[in-house]
Amino acid sequence: MPLILLLLPMLIASPSYSADNKIENWYTFWAMGPTSNVYPGDLDKELKELEKTPGVDHFAATFDFLGFYWPIGDQTLLGGVVHSTSDAYEVLGLKFDIYNYLPAFSMMHFVKHRIGQGVFVRADVGAAQHVVTVKGFGLEEETESNFGTGFLLGGGYGFAPWSGTRILLNGTYSLHHVEGDVTTSLSFSVGGLF
Repeated sequence: MPLILLLLPMLIASPSYSADNKIENWYTFWAMGPTSNVYPGDLDKELKELEKTPGVDHFAATFDFLGFYWPIGDQTLLGGVVHSTSDAYEVLGLKFDIYNYLPAFSMMHFVKHRIGQGVFVRADVGAAQHVVTVKGFGLEEETESNFGTGFLLGGGYGFAPWSGTRILLNGTYSLHHVEGDVTTSLSFSVGGLF
């Protein structure tokens, strides 16, 4: 069942804490959800073929972590966050993971209401990096790319089911330009702004 259907009763039935939605001195933000990554050139085709291979388990996820923001007025947050997406593959005990990191300066702006409520837009810009790990059969190897540039554009909807807690439903598009190649990600996540 889609996550939004599970959260719909909270959106409809929960009391609004807009009167209690005081502006904090600072906020922390964490989120997770599914993602779809597109890699450069033949790598994307090879990974899609690998995913279809019988016996291969594939899991793709997005995370926002270590997000710290400070309010600029009642509707805008400025700060920093690490946005990441990953693809994890496992077959016969061999694990192959690709992590796409974007530690970035970040801005969230709530269009009509105070921070944490209603429609918002988000923009991040920072230093992108890819990390590939391989584990299994006595092998443990990690390869890190050089840093490149990346950006993220997104938006969503925030609501306050309880006083002091804000839930953000996010949709994001990110682009990483690393070592001359471009990787893109389309992600959906549920996050907490505390």
